[in-house]
Amino acid sequence: MPVKKRPRSYDTTFDLPTRKRRYQYSDIFESQDIWKNLDRIRAFHKNAEILIKNSCIFIDISPKADLDDIKLCLKKLNKFVSSKELQFHKSKDETFSSFITLQNFNILDCCLVLPILFALKSKASLRPLNRDFFKIPIDIPIGGTVYIHRNCKTEILRTQTQNTDIKFNVSEISQISNFKELHMNLPANKSLTHFMNAIVSFFSNAKFGKRADNISKRFAVALKGNEKRLKFGLSETSFIANGNGLFDMNLLMKSNIPIIETSEKNIANFVNTLKEYDNPTKPATLNTTVDRDLSKQNIKTVDSQTQRTQTAAQYQAQQQQRLQTDKQQATTSRYGTATSTINLSTTQESRLRHPADGTQQLSERPNFMTQEQIKEHCLATLKAAESYVKSKSLYQILKLYIKCPRRDYIDQVYQNLNDLRSTTNCNIVVLNLNNLHESDTWFSTLDVSKFTSFVQQPHQSTVRVVSIGGVGEYILKALEAISKIMEA
Repeated sequence: MPVKKRPRSYDTTFDLPTRKRRYQYSDIFESQDIWKNLDRIRAFHKNAEILIKNSCIFIDISPKADLDDIKLCLKKLNKFVSSKELQFHKSKDETFSSFITLQNFNILDCCLVLPILFALKSKASLRPLNRDFFKIPIDIPIGGTVYIHRNCKTEILRTQTQNTDIKFNVSEISQISNFKELHMNLPANKSLTHFMNAIVSFFSNAKFGKRADNISKRFAVALKGNEKRLKFGLSETSFIANGNGLFDMNLLMKSNIPIIETSEKNIANFVNTLKEYDNPTKPATLNTTVDRDLSKQNIKTVDSQTQRTQTAAQYQAQQQQRLQTDKQQATTSRYGTATSTINLSTTQESRLRHPADGTQQLSERPNFMTQEQIKEHCLATLKAAESYVKSKSLYQILKLYIKCPRRDYIDQVYQNLNDLRSTTNCNIVVLNLNNLHESDTWFSTLDVSKFTSFVQQPHQSTVRVVSIGGVGEYILKALEAISKIMEA
């Protein structure tokens, strides 16, 4: 059964206590006046005037900033904050940033210095600077970066981020070694009260660790080193683009132009050499024999050049057609007598009669080898390699190279490559353009003159190089198997 309240007597003269509603000062108070905000913070925070142990923060000043205005602002701030706590460190080099230190401060000092310095940067860039540093307009953004030592324990509370317009966070990755980056930002047309409340909440919960006596020098070295890395990374080739510094562009042009012209001539000569190699031509001259009685007459000799033919049959057909034409011209002279005869040597007639045997026919062509010559040269490299292996111990691990004709035979080697590897227990690889240079030293010392009479080397486009590595005994088996494929 519920308990009944005692009825109030009607003769009482005292008033009952009323419940007071507790308000958050940030909810019911907003002002752009920095002094009113500081008074409000002093009234609602008991620890606002207590020094924070080992506290120290750094604010960097851009080298493009007006240092006279910064010094004047700090001079006015020193009326409220001691010069031992608030100091300005100017860089010896004007191209690097200076910085301001605030150490052994309380919450009120921090709430006074940070908004004024951040507002000074914005006013200098957005509107003509006025000398009233303690007046912060609402239509400019306030923000910047504060550096604290890495041993400081920081915590971002939910109350600091209730106002989503305020950006207030600690960077997880810092560009300056041994220091954390605290980023603060308040957009334009937002109350200064919220920004100062976030500062109060952050530094009330921050715990600064023990700091070294020369922490300002350490920060100066770290800040300068970071800016040096950025400048070297962004402008490392500026002296080349401008033509100044390490290089004299006029001198370089004088010395490089002859080299470039020589290179162009060499490239042109190389291209002509390749064209002559790919399209060899053989002049064919038909000499006519004329009787001595008609030696005083004007007899024209026929000189003709035959183009390169892909097969010996086409070459024979062209020669026979020219022979018939020359005979007709010789028999139909103006004296009506057959005075001209064409003498062909027996070797030339044999070459025309046997087009399949093109060894003698094409041997006079420079830089040209038939398929039989290429095959014979490849077999010579194989026999020379076999002779080299036999001169060594059969149990020695060796690596050698042989050549194989690209046409017909290399495809058979590819088809039987796995069988060759498994049966001979050797590492057999067909080289490509990327690793073809490995065999240059081997072929330069390999003597193939004992096994072939052709001194000329085949072109790289007509052969493929095969690498064989393993024990000498198994290498002989691999060479024998490849020899059977090439001789088949």
